[in-house]
Amino acid sequence: MPSKQIAVEQAKQYSDDERVTLIRKFWSSGQPLNDFCTIKGHPPYHEMKRLLCTTATNFESSESTSLNHNTLMTNQFNHEQLNSIASTLAKLHIRLRLIMEEVESLMNGLHSTRPSK
Repeated sequence: MPSKQIAVEQAKQYSDDERVTLIRKFWSSGQPLNDFCTIKGHPPYHEMKRLLCTTATNFESSESTSLNHNTLMTNQFNHEQLNSIASTLAKLHIRLRLIMEEVESLMNGLHSTRPSK
């Protein structure tokens, strides 16, 4: 298995912006790494794995200001994802409440139309 330093050197063919773009595209896709890498225009599996490894290595060392920027962008992206999830959850709660009200209304209507014994 290559050391982290070798992975860093081999992955330097991508600029910081290209790495950020590829990594953000991978995380936002929600696909397994293998599936993501089979898409035309994406790097092969071993290169993408190196990019992810390089990013993790550089985050640990935190010597590069551009990687601090990448961290900020990742946090912003995570914040956007959380907002999206919260919005979707709120919409689902509203739908659930409306469905429950409709079921209750139907149940009340059913009870009121039953003949009394």
